[in-house]
Amino acid sequence: MQCSMCQSYKREGIHLLESFVCSDCERVMVATNPLHPLYPLLIQRMKVILFAKQTGWSQ
Repeated sequence: MQCSMCQSYKREGIHLLESFVCSDCERVMVATNPLHPLYPLLIQRMKVILFAKQTGWSQ
């Protein structure tokens, strides 16, 4: 499946709402400190997933 965070095709991960997040991105999301420069990017990508669910928009 294609990861909604990194766009890579992976076999293992989680389904979040109607999107797929690969296990690598899941680990990064859980381990990233909110003060880390990568954190805002992760939040932005999560907003896209949530927005897609709320509006019915398909990625």
